[in-house]
Amino acid sequence: MTTENDSVLIIGATPCAVHIARDLSTVGRDVTLVSSDTLSDLKPFVELLGADRVLADTHLISMEGAVGNFSVRLDMSGKDVHLEPGAIVLAEADARTPNFQEYGLSPNPPVFSLTELQTSLGGDGKNGFSLKGVRHLVFLHGLISESHPVITAEIMNSSTVLQREHNLQTYVLTRNLKVAADGLEALYRDSKAAGTTYVKFADAGPIIRQAQDGRVEIEFNDDVSGLPLRLTPDAVVVDETIQPSEAAIDIGGRLGIETDPNGFLQGDNVHRLTVRTNRKGIFIAGPARAIASDRIQRMDAANAAVAANDIRMVVPATDDRAVIDRGVCVRCLTCYRVCPHGAIKVEGSVTVMQEACERCGICTAECPRHAVTLSDLDVSKMSRRLDTNADLEGTQKEFTPSIIAFCCSRSGAVASELARCMGYGLPERLTILEIPCAGGLSYDHVFAAFQGGADGVAAITCHTDNCHSHTGNTVAQHRMAQLSEAFRQTGFSTERLRWHTLASNMGTEFVDLISEFESDLQRLGPSRIKS
Repeated sequence: MTTENDSVLIIGATPCAVHIARDLSTVGRDVTLVSSDTLSDLKPFVELLGADRVLADTHLISMEGAVGNFSVRLDMSGKDVHLEPGAIVLAEADARTPNFQEYGLSPNPPVFSLTELQTSLGGDGKNGFSLKGVRHLVFLHGLISESHPVITAEIMNSSTVLQREHNLQTYVLTRNLKVAADGLEALYRDSKAAGTTYVKFADAGPIIRQAQDGRVEIEFNDDVSGLPLRLTPDAVVVDETIQPSEAAIDIGGRLGIETDPNGFLQGDNVHRLTVRTNRKGIFIAGPARAIASDRIQRMDAANAAVAANDIRMVVPATDDRAVIDRGVCVRCLTCYRVCPHGAIKVEGSVTVMQEACERCGICTAECPRHAVTLSDLDVSKMSRRLDTNADLEGTQKEFTPSIIAFCCSRSGAVASELARCMGYGLPERLTILEIPCAGGLSYDHVFAAFQGGADGVAAITCHTDNCHSHTGNTVAQHRMAQLSEAFRQTGFSTERLRWHTLASNMGTEFVDLISEFESDLQRLGPSRIKS
């Protein structure tokens, strides 16, 4: 089934959001923008979308539903508003913190933040920054903590503009000036050609003092001559630390979006790139997703527009998605807590939203009542394949162990096929059982494997931060560790259980680990657990 709901809700009023709205409007999508800003600050959106499609002074309260049929509740100046978009794009702003304290400076003239300088250069002098009377200006860049390439580029651009258009002498005091990022080497050369002076510190940094009247004095030894130097600039501009904004973090939490280690609203996972999230139909773009240059944010906007434009292609509701047996379910909500994709709906009864289900099977493995089922993880169906090599056991002159390998469909299973295509020989009694995600591997699967004649069981999952379901590989690792401890306590060899991570292109490594496992099982001899 497909959905006719091709409306898109954009949250945030950044330049990136403007590009997204324009791109989607161009292809005829029904776009609504939500922002906490006042209507007067949203003129570009009003001109683009119309006043009725721009909700100012509005905050997200909650979100339910799935791709193609989201239900969003908003607070618009105290008024309760409900929207039903087919897709959601989060393009909130980031937050910048000037590093005044790092340099022991007070944010008073003539000491300013990088944002204040850029705003002034952009024509807005309302923040109090003025170039009047300034002839020498110093940028403090990465002297205490590492600065991001985006900040480096902004400092280089600003210094070049000040040199060429305002006839100022600029100095950049820096420690580890990294110019490997895209375009930075060219910016560095251009700023030097414009007259910017770079002072680099290898060890001890400069001594920075600020007088009571706010003026700053900077002392240091010249690295070339060794002579002591002193700068008394007319203005000092400090670099900034870029972080996710509180608004973005709050919205991400309400939408159930994974975050990266720095708190930006996209899990550190290759399957999320470039603008996808763990929630199907919800996309992240621009400064809400990561620290990114203007060029990268424009690319994000284009990618988000393309992704949101494809929301009409909704996955059919078929029997290959997870299903909850209402007669068995006791509403413990385990499935609701463990689902990484927000596919569980609690409304009277507990159900799976088919459009949101990604078939990882984590809910089926974790459900204590076995109320959640997934056809691809049906133990009874798998059991028919577990003893496919059992008839070979009696014909073997020497013991040949039977190995059951539960392989993730996106990693281990593909690696095994690659190994075959590369011409590698695999163990004669190896049975590969492909599962949608290793997170769906349950205790029942492992026990059924041993009861079906296996001498060893391996679980082969994706690498860390490479699991499509984010936690599927770690869930499988934890489950195998628990089984191993149970085996140890009962005297059953823990060497009969293996857990490995592989990428889909690691065919050789697949052969190596399976061959090693077979050798260990030959040494251990036949398993005593048989049906």
